[in-house]
Amino acid sequence: MIGLRRMHATLAAAVWAVLLLGGAFRPGAATPDGPPRPAVGSPAPALELADPTGQTVRLADFRGRAVFLNFWASWCGPCRAEMPEIQRLAESLPDGTAVLTVNLTGREASPSAPLAYLAEHGYSFPVLLDPRDEAGTAFQVASMPTSLFISPEGAVTARVAGPLTYRAMREYLTAAVSGPPSATAGRSLNRWLPESVPLGPAALPTRALLWLAGVLLAAAVAGVPRPVTDARRSAAEAESDPGPSLRARELVLNLAVGGVLGAKLLYVLMDPGAYVRSPALLLAFPYGRLALPGAVAGGLALSLWGLRGVPDSATVWDRALPGLLLGAGVGALASPDPADWALGPALLAAGLLSLGLSRLAGPPGDGAVTALLLGALAVTLADLARPSAGPAGITPVQLLAAVVATLAWIRQRRRTVAP
Repeated sequence: MIGLRRMHATLAAAVWAVLLLGGAFRPGAATPDGPPRPAVGSPAPALELADPTGQTVRLADFRGRAVFLNFWASWCGPCRAEMPEIQRLAESLPDGTAVLTVNLTGREASPSAPLAYLAEHGYSFPVLLDPRDEAGTAFQVASMPTSLFISPEGAVTARVAGPLTYRAMREYLTAAVSGPPSATAGRSLNRWLPESVPLGPAALPTRALLWLAGVLLAAAVAGVPRPVTDARRSAAEAESDPGPSLRARELVLNLAVGGVLGAKLLYVLMDPGAYVRSPALLLAFPYGRLALPGAVAGGLALSLWGLRGVPDSATVWDRALPGLLLGAGVGALASPDPADWALGPALLAAGLLSLGLSRLAGPPGDGAVTALLLGALAVTLADLARPSAGPAGITPVQLLAAVVATLAWIRQRRRTVAP
């Protein structure tokens, strides 16, 4: 027990040391090493196509403005759901921005199909036609819709496979105005994965599939009955305690369901009209800067509601958190930012280590504290591998992880230290 306390103190000190001082050792910016599709931070490929009137338009013509570039087809259901949002964006563009859409005409049933669709619905946003799939090949568009946000300097600031709401489009576009992020080396697993997996007429983003795999892994690990290591429990309880295991699995599922609902509900409340016009957007993967805070709030709310009245909630967290670290590691492997290549492996290592250390005897809550501290250390250490040409800074995720883990450690130390 004393050894476990010392380990917790060492981990807490390491988290803050890496958080506050580690940025000084972060390597400088790297040049992209030829990813199979335009990566965030890399220059956007050249684009030169004709609009429906035959006038040639070049992406370079928009240099000096941030551009929302969208690839679509008239037969694509998710594209159709997104069209009213693009029209809304085109009618209320922020200063210094532009909208440009590319119909992949070579993938249409006929060259006239997109023009008939636009005329039928009265859409007036700028459209370019790509009959030979030149732009689709240059930008490696494997699924539709695919959107890229390009800075005034011509660099890709974000890439999204799947439909977006008007508010998410504005968030990404406003961020693009401020300029491109530092160029990064494309080492992430996402580099070799397709952006989406076709499921009949629809397509599911690979990010969503990996997060789903992470949830299933976390639930499986949390729900495995294992011997209780608390020496103060009875011999009958020590053989196996399926109660906390089942509740830990429910906790993981509540976090997942609450996270999805929280991320989606936040945007629905902020812009209900978008979902009234296009109900299919409710089924889209949540994108936008507020998706993560909404997911965290929703997941915690539903999980805490599920733990109400549970006398051994600390034991439940002990069982759940190592699995959650493993699940988060799997989900992080699909990060679209090549600079996040180390986050997934770091979280997986933290999950495996916390799972092994969970066998150490200690009062309820110690296992959860161990997992939180290891997770916070993984998040801060992974950032050392993020190239950056600018001064190192502390991200909100890093700070949140460090604060939560430290507060949990202090609370557990006060609770277990005898008066």
